[in-house]
Amino acid sequence: MPVTHRGRHRQAEVVAGVVAERLSAEDARAALRELEGRGFSVITVPMDALAAASRAIEGIAKTGPVRHPAAESATGLRGPELAGVTAAAAAALQPRLESQLQELSAFAAVVDAVTRPSVPPPGWFAQARRNAEARQELLDEFGAITSQDIATLAGSKAANRRATALRWQAEHKIFSVVHHGRTLYPGFQFDPELGRPKQAVADILASLPREMKGWALALWWTTPIDLLGWSRPVDLLDTEPDRVAEAARKEAEEWAVANPD
Repeated sequence: MPVTHRGRHRQAEVVAGVVAERLSAEDARAALRELEGRGFSVITVPMDALAAASRAIEGIAKTGPVRHPAAESATGLRGPELAGVTAAAAAALQPRLESQLQELSAFAAVVDAVTRPSVPPPGWFAQARRNAEARQELLDEFGAITSQDIATLAGSKAANRRATALRWQAEHKIFSVVHHGRTLYPGFQFDPELGRPKQAVADILASLPREMKGWALALWWTTPIDLLGWSRPVDLLDTEPDRVAEAARKEAEEWAVANPD
């Protein structure tokens, strides 16, 4: 962008590029209009010329009014005039810069106030993602039903459509998980022909720790276990329920050691 002059005034604005580095293009233009309103003529110069001018101003501040040919050539001003113009422009921009800094400070304070003070340990998010994927895979593979579905499956005529599911869960015949606020019962627990829970499920649940509930319990069924030859309990539920029950008893023993209280 070539150097342009308006009028013959020696008061001018020579930091357009510097402003653009610190403000958005819109704010930079507003700042330049503000300078014009204060009586400054406007000179725009390329960024490389502004860099030379900036170095020149630093030199003037340190050594006094000496000549800096590159900056003088870029702006058309002598060294002392260049220093005065830049200082005037900086003074005109100072209120806007201070206002922006205050806004940023206030914004940072609000963000800090609504951010949890605790910081998750390394790997926390990765583990959460793996857990979420395992939950979704279980639901995708086996499906799940609601307590109303269970009432229909069992042929219940009770007015309370949740009663059957609640009773079976209280008797430890089935278990539930919470998915997006809904209580669901994984589908592999039920015999669709009989409309009731599989007997093997109740036997295995009786062997597992009673403290194991919800998704922790559900994912036990879909996690490969060494005692089962790295098969999943759910895969052997119908064919080898006794082996699964033995794995459940082993799980209860390990649980008791890990949770002595």
